[in-house]
Amino acid sequence: PIQNLQHSSTAFLMNPVQQVRAWYALHRAGQTLLAIYHSHPHTAAWPSAQDQADLSFPEVLQVIVSLREYDQPQVRAFWLAPAVQEVTIRLENASK
Repeated sequence: PIQNLQHSSTAFLMNPVQQVRAWYALHRAGQTLLAIYHSHPHTAAWPSAQDQADLSFPEVLQVIVSLREYDQPQVRAFWLAPAVQEVTIRLENASK
């Protein structure tokens, strides 16, 4: 996880130092960034206008977890550029 410099449940700004460190660690390990996830604590799992405006990595899938119904979180994935397009994902139980 990367620290939210906004200290807000409605806005997110990645700590740039942590972001660069994570990016280099990923590449040193020979891995590829496939997705970035974040939560919407009070709204649906759908990209907000702010999500779209703040898009830094258009080639990376955006996963949004809605906690609006805390007992039933909703997870959805999207390409945000050039337009919002939902992607079907399948969540599996990691303990299997």
